[in-house]
Amino acid sequence: DQFALAVIAYEIISGERPFAGNTAAECAVSMSTQTPQPLQQKYVGVPIPISQAIQRGLSSDPQKRFEDCKTFSKSILDGVALAGESEGNKQFALSLRDIADKVPIRKVVQSVLQRLTGVRKKSSAVPVVVIPVSDSDKASAITAAIAKGDWKTVLSLDATNTEGLQLKAAAVKEQQEVWKHPAVIGVSVVAVSCVLVFLISLMFSGDAEPVATLYTRPPIATALFDTDAAKAHQAAWANYLEIPIVMTNSIGMEFVLIPPGEFMMATLVQEGLGGIEGSKQFTVPAKISAPFYFAIHEVTQEQYKQLINQSPSTFIGPDNPVNMVNWGEADGFCEKLSDLPAESGNGRRYRLPTEIEWEYAARAGQRSDLAPAETIGDYGQYAWFKANADDRTHPVGAKKPNQWGLFDTQGNVAEWCQERTVRGSKYGTPPGRVSYRDPGRSSERYPHKGFRVALTIPDFIMQKAAQRNNPTAERLDATSPPPSLQ
Repeated sequence: DQFALAVIAYEIISGERPFAGNTAAECAVSMSTQTPQPLQQKYVGVPIPISQAIQRGLSSDPQKRFEDCKTFSKSILDGVALAGESEGNKQFALSLRDIADKVPIRKVVQSVLQRLTGVRKKSSAVPVVVIPVSDSDKASAITAAIAKGDWKTVLSLDATNTEGLQLKAAAVKEQQEVWKHPAVIGVSVVAVSCVLVFLISLMFSGDAEPVATLYTRPPIATALFDTDAAKAHQAAWANYLEIPIVMTNSIGMEFVLIPPGEFMMATLVQEGLGGIEGSKQFTVPAKISAPFYFAIHEVTQEQYKQLINQSPSTFIGPDNPVNMVNWGEADGFCEKLSDLPAESGNGRRYRLPTEIEWEYAARAGQRSDLAPAETIGDYGQYAWFKANADDRTHPVGAKKPNQWGLFDTQGNVAEWCQERTVRGSKYGTPPGRVSYRDPGRSSERYPHKGFRVALTIPDFIMQKAAQRNNPTAERLDATSPPPSLQ
């Protein structure tokens, strides 16, 4: 899409990524919180119109970008033309025309796309540094590495070594100076222009093959994965669908995007009150085929009262989870929320989660029976339970979230699901399995039962994403979709 083209253009010209980060998750955070330094401020040789066009394409707000990729490409090429009109850039314009005629563009584009698209993976061919067994061997190795200018080896052996840090700083500066050279900048801008012309021609010519490398649906999240990987999956799907990772609705409920994925779902045989002891479980493969939004918190008493005008809860507190609600009342809350004009007008339909969705979201890539905790010792960091809850509920969000950013998936109150079952542990039990299932009667109300709301991604958003990322897809009727989820 346009954002991906702008990232490619920025890196080809500057030799640097527009968004900082050593991991995919760090890059995702940078994309949502930082604005890249404009190219004309970094390198004076970059024509200002080109810099401004790329900067606009990099906007984190899709509404502030160009109308489409074709307009974006035209703005880049217009910038090249303007640069060529000035006396100092005539040679640049001639170079552009000459290179555009002679360079085998398809091979260039394929090479660039292979290098710049997707999450960068570490090479399996990276040499392994063997740490010396003695201090004298270590000192000798450092001295030899310094003599060779090998700052990476020096710092792997001694991260605070002064000479190693100086060598690293000099190497970084040298690389930056190379990219400041006018000739390098000029060729880079030419390459950007050629890449954009080629991509746009593929997108808008009838006999062209689509560029599959750029226009692809993100991969699904397959357990086991950590917090960085979880956030990277969320960022990839948010960018693909052009929706926020975190969405706040009209009554202040926050929802986080849960990407599709695969995991091992447990089937628990209940032999007690849901504690880790006294239960048996078996695992089966399960798959979430579509992304969805899930409430970051259990529904609070304040949120419940906004729609129902009363709270049946026993442990009073506006930020405490609502409890003493049966399945029908939880489902009715979702219906009332969906019928609010601000929600229905944006195509939002709220519901209770399925059991598969609930456990997938609660596990968040983990296989521990106590997920998101790894051991009983750290269970209390994530959950209000028998040992720390004083036999009552507590305000939502007071404990640590899981890898997706969900709070209280363990402890506080257990949560109703679509299948008329209750999932999760609760405030009055020992550390419980994330797979715990209570098949109690849906008409009954208990102090330990509450709920959390799910939101289906509207079909029109999924279809628009498919069309944006597949130029050959059939177009929707322009009058059919509601405005947006944002």
